Amino acid sequence: MKMKTRMLYLVGILLLMAQNPSLAVTASIKDSSFNIVNLYYTGSSSSDPGQYYLDGVPSKGNPNVGIELCDAGQAYVGAAYAMNVGGSWKYVLITYASSSEALSYTSSSGSTSGCYFTPVDFLTFSPYSYTTPDPDVYVAAFPGRLYVAYESSANPGTLSNFVYVGSNGYLRGSYTVGRSFSEDTCTISVSEPTITFYYYGGSFSASASDPNVGISNERRMVIGVCSDDHGETCYDGTVLSSASFPISFTTGLTGSPCVSDQMTPIDRYVVINGLGNYICIGPNLKVSITQLTPNPVYYNQTLTISYRISNPRDTPYETQGGNVKVTTDFVVHIAIFNASNPAQVVYETTQTITDDIPPNGYVDRTIYWRAAVHSGKYRVKIEVDYGDKIGECVEGDNSAEKEFEVKPVIIPEIWINGVKTNTFEYAGRAYNFSLYLRNSDNETLRNAYVKIVELNGLNLFAPTQIWEKVYDKYGNKTLEAVRASSVLESYTDYYGWVNITLIPTGNKLFAPEYSYTNASQVLGNYSIYLTGKYLKNGVWEDFKFVINNQLRNTYPLEVKYPYTYEPYEKKQGFLNQKKYVEAVLDWIYNVFAIFWKAIVK
Repeated sequence: MKMKTRMLYLVGILLLMAQNPSLAVTASIKDSSFNIVNLYYTGSSSSDPGQYYLDGVPSKGNPNVGIELCDAGQAYVGAAYAMNVGGSWKYVLITYASSSEALSYTSSSGSTSGCYFTPVDFLTFSPYSYTTPDPDVYVAAFPGRLYVAYESSANPGTLSNFVYVGSNGYLRGSYTVGRSFSEDTCTISVSEPTITFYYYGGSFSASASDPNVGISNERRMVIGVCSDDHGETCYDGTVLSSASFPISFTTGLTGSPCVSDQMTPIDRYVVINGLGNYICIGPNLKVSITQLTPNPVYYNQTLTISYRISNPRDTPYETQGGNVKVTTDFVVHIAIFNASNPAQVVYETTQTITDDIPPNGYVDRTIYWRAAVHSGKYRVKIEVDYGDKIGECVEGDNSAEKEFEVKPVIIPEIWINGVKTNTFEYAGRAYNFSLYLRNSDNETLRNAYVKIVELNGLNLFAPTQIWEKVYDKYGNKTLEAVRASSVLESYTDYYGWVNITLIPTGNKLFAPEYSYTNASQVLGNYSIYLTGKYLKNGVWEDFKFVINNQLRNTYPLEVKYPYTYEPYEKKQGFLNQKKYVEAVLDWIYNVFAIFWKAIVK
């Protein structure tokens, strides 16, 4: 076919394709047997670039290759790094036919009908740059997913027809590149990439500014921001002949503001030589439970639940967003449920967040819950943006859960002289004292160990005594005392009861008229309390009480008039009086009598 006839034929094919888009042009990088080839880097380090991605080097894993073009007729073709920016192509041609011809002719039949192939000896992935061909040819220096340009002459000057090759032959390697979206300027800033080169048997990495393998006037890079991952639909882009980073690109977003936290997150790609690096433009609400105390929490105690809602910028790649401010109010849902039965929800509430949350910003919130539930394991679950008002890059981190345990407390029921109360009226009197013990799970405490202690009362064995003592070699003195206590120890019966006679003794040394004795400072205060242990699941556990939201091991008993001794006005009967309260108190009376006889002789 004569040259003029061939050119007219190619022009006709191109016009036909423009009028009939259903003709899908495809292209591949293949060896002479029509096997798709992905070329290796021929060097092995940044100091040894070899011949870059030159084909026809079998020892480096690269056979001779050509380009197969299908459904476009016969044409002049070449491989390039390229991207389409708003309908205008940015490209770097990296193959040549000869030192004077840029594009190679598909003179041979291809692997199937409608396909044509360049003989492998008439196409080279260039290890050099050439300015004689038109357009210029640059070094095939970088990894990339390639485009094939197809034109009607070997040196068309400008390349305008491209087809994406994709996985049908590429230059092996990848890019690691930081990128960040600014909602103030609606641009994406791109930092200097790290390039990973795959050679036959290994890989190495180098920065884009590396003097041997990085960007230079001969080794050019096509980079921009696109809506796809390989560069067919781009909003901004350029061809770099030097490593001028960071560099900013527009994103195709318009308006003021150009983004909103209620819009669907926007997908963009920083595309380098046909290899896309994803970035999501949008907020990313994330919740974490920062405090769950106390744990375990006892029945009727207040559980403090603190949580943090953040909008973390996913630095340095922002694949999960966090780069748009949250300004819309949204709802937080809080639920507490049985860990073994999530359907059993014991608490549920919502909170509305009205604060703005900028990128990398956060808000903290705290709620309080009174644990008035059966003992066991529970979970608290916090879900943010419960009404799904915020358009987020990642919805999967909108909830957080944490487990805690509710433990039972002892609930004593006390009757003094038949009245349900924990207060004795006067010191020195005997009282009928009945104690029933159960826990907050309404379980009777059978055979539980009960201990009732009176501190600093009247003690027959060791009466209260205060004196001065010398406490160092210099003769310095301080007050010392006998600190005495009376201890009752017993066990509940099968039904959880203890029925006994108690005599709170009080102590007049603590009365206002005896303040000169400094008894409180030396001895502490007068008190009566209940404590003990019970067997649960084969283990003895201390009694726990919650009093005024405070967890305690002791339960207080009170004496209304601890310094006043008043007799009963009429005869009384007492629990266990004949076994052996009456006898023991008679013996105590005798002990007192002996003491008084001793000091009055």
